[in-house]
Amino acid sequence: MIVGDSISHGSEGDYTWRYRLWQWLRASNVAFDFVGPWTGTFEPPEPLPPQPPLLQGEVAPPTPDHVSGGYALDVDPAFDKDHFCHSGRQAAQMKNTIAAQVATYQPDYVLVELGFNDLGWFISGPDGLLSDMKTLIDNARGAKGNIKFAVANVPYRTRIGGREDLPIITDEYNSMLDSAIPSWSTSNSPIKLVLFRENYSCELDNCPAGIDGLHPNQFGEYQIAQAFSRVLNSEYGFGSSALDVPANLPAKPCPAPTNVKATTAPYGVAVTWDKVYGSRGYRIKSKRSSFGDWTETFYAISTNRYNQIWVLEGETWEYQIRTDCGDATKSDYSEVVSAVVSQTVAPGPKNVVVNPTANGFSARWDPPDGGYNIDLYEVFSYDIDEPCVFLLSRGIKGNSITVNALTPGHRHIVAISTWTDLGPGFPTVPWSVMPGAGMPAPPQGLDVETQDGVTVVMTFTGSEGAANYRAWVRNVNNASDVLHSDNTVVNSPCIGITFLFPGVWNYEFCVTATNGNLESGKSDCVM
Repeated sequence: MIVGDSISHGSEGDYTWRYRLWQWLRASNVAFDFVGPWTGTFEPPEPLPPQPPLLQGEVAPPTPDHVSGGYALDVDPAFDKDHFCHSGRQAAQMKNTIAAQVATYQPDYVLVELGFNDLGWFISGPDGLLSDMKTLIDNARGAKGNIKFAVANVPYRTRIGGREDLPIITDEYNSMLDSAIPSWSTSNSPIKLVLFRENYSCELDNCPAGIDGLHPNQFGEYQIAQAFSRVLNSEYGFGSSALDVPANLPAKPCPAPTNVKATTAPYGVAVTWDKVYGSRGYRIKSKRSSFGDWTETFYAISTNRYNQIWVLEGETWEYQIRTDCGDATKSDYSEVVSAVVSQTVAPGPKNVVVNPTANGFSARWDPPDGGYNIDLYEVFSYDIDEPCVFLLSRGIKGNSITVNALTPGHRHIVAISTWTDLGPGFPTVPWSVMPGAGMPAPPQGLDVETQDGVTVVMTFTGSEGAANYRAWVRNVNNASDVLHSDNTVVNSPCIGITFLFPGVWNYEFCVTATNGNLESGKSDCVM
């Protein structure tokens, strides 16, 4: 039984190292049977329109197993595909499920490739992973006492920003595993170390064995299979010699998507195309036809559909799609397709009021005009003071919400989108909020510099607890004019204002600080 994560599971269109090991065992005239509950690789998700968020406090349903994906089209039909591997799995999880699988399938040998996700996803450190691996082995032995094990150490992956610790803790775990295995091994149930890390050509700055800096390409699949074959050959007597890695491997095809279509959708634009079997995803390039440059998604879309939301009515958008077959391999772009935005979804709510709380914010609003059949609102928050964070969202059926568990003292952008049965609409974006702070003091030291006859730049000392700043102007030569907001709201102490006709010398300027709907008094005004 092969037990593993995505490195062993494989994605649709892969050969997998399991197949290469199967080929070696067959060529070595070994009588064997792969066992396990699953047979497929990880299949890509189905293309869908935008899906509503979970309601606040709602528990996500269990994620189904994704094990129906196919293999490379020229895989031998006789391939014994049975396995116990799943993308994303950790030793921390598999230790709790291994006993049931061993009890069901009664394997004589268990080949384990786990641990990267434990270290890479902050599940545990080296000590915790070592403990979980020992528990996995103990639980497997509890279901069958005389199992023989081949346990792999953890490979490197190319550098990840912010995870300078990862190679360090990988080395620590691998050293600890090497030292621990002899004491875990028994005559009745031996354990042998598989030198995955040492046999896999993947380092911090270069990974010729990987398709994406970690997961194996064809070369890497052979290398992993070779590492396991060396243990099976030298320690357990399988075959006359270990597997040889071919010197040359044909490149896998990476065709461009076909049948690409851009269609006006109630929420914006839907772009679809025929699935490219064996792709790692797709890159979407888009632009407004009237202006702007082409921009490409910085990550691969996993399914053959792209939903463009939050676009402006009447705009024409253009798209090109290319297939992503790994870091070093992309297809040519498809032909350009386009669609005009004609939305029928509801706009964002009106009269939004946001106030800070000790560790979050409260918000209330009124429904948008138009008598829409509203399903729910989606409330977004984004911490602009924390690097490498995700946009968070939650659904709510009513017209108010309290959001907790945000970082006090950090500025958070808030946006609220209205969902109907047609999808999400363009959101309302109220003023940002800083949890844990109250009403800020007025900004100090306002300085106004003229850029040209109708443009100024206002700089000032920011206020503690401020999430935004708002500019105020008044034409001093117009007796009926009073200080009014020019609707410029920013999150840093610098505001530019233009179109000040008949000239900037006619105007007085002030600034206020805000925290949600809490707004300071005005600063000293400057002409």
